[in-house]
Amino acid sequence: MNADQRKQAIQKKGYTLKQVADALGKSLSTVSNVIHGRHVSSPIAKSLAAIVDQPVEVFFSDCESYLNPTSPSVVRGSAREAKVAELRQLIAAAS
Repeated sequence: MNADQRKQAIQKKGYTLKQVADALGKSLSTVSNVIHGRHVSSPIAKSLAAIVDQPVEVFFSDCESYLNPTSPSVVRGSAREAKVAELRQLIAAAS
């Protein structure tokens, strides 16, 4: 399913993207970016898929991030700091 099909599916359920964004407590641009695959957010994607009674993997079938659970995800805190340090070492070694 592509972005236009996702928007149409939500509209067929009787909702606008602005209503969805308000219900999620997110901005319209954030929800739109998730729908278009420009931003990855599993919680938002799950909510959008639930609105149209479809699994995330079907609703976002054109977005690799939701199809491949082993793809990189958001890393925070000390794990993020470790990844940044690792990248700095790799970049320094390549210079």
